[in-house]
Amino acid sequence: MPSLVLAAAAGNKYYLVHGCSRGLGLEFVNQLMQRPSAHVFAACRSPSTQILQLQAQQPQRITVVPCDASDEKSIDAAVDRVRDAVPYLNAMINAVGVLHIPGQMMPGVGGERHHVVDVADVHQPMVGCSNTPLPHTETSYSRVTQSHLDACMQANTYAPFLVGKAFYPLLAAAASHQAADEYVCDGISRMVA
Repeated sequence: MPSLVLAAAAGNKYYLVHGCSRGLGLEFVNQLMQRPSAHVFAACRSPSTQILQLQAQQPQRITVVPCDASDEKSIDAAVDRVRDAVPYLNAMINAVGVLHIPGQMMPGVGGERHHVVDVADVHQPMVGCSNTPLPHTETSYSRVTQSHLDACMQANTYAPFLVGKAFYPLLAAAASHQAADEYVCDGISRMVA
């Protein structure tokens, strides 16, 4: 992997977005690219076509960093890659997570009945159940197993915590460079107190 060293120029902001291949993480990268002084480390297990296209469009401002949140060695390698490039991170957005596990825990099909919530009506009390099979809803209770729940906990709880813990020194270093966003420093100091 080629070495990357970025000059810590006055006004530069360095962000890590973990889980940026699609969805919210990808959108966070897009939004950060609207800030002229932003450099984004786009950390993900498998870079999507979209994130690679963004990097190709702005190679001086987006660095794709391999990071498998279920593998501590991969997390450590990602930290080393970022630390070799910059002295600190201004902020970290941890957008990694899983809702469905392909081939195992997926939306119901085949006539299963599901409770229906219309997002537009969340302020309304929810009453009744649908009598219509819904092909694109959440996984049915009847198909969820302990191993599925363990996989979700690993991806949605343990992994973000371990990634945050690993990148903490780079986030804390921003305070000594007087470069941290105030809310990030405040959140970090409360976390470690």
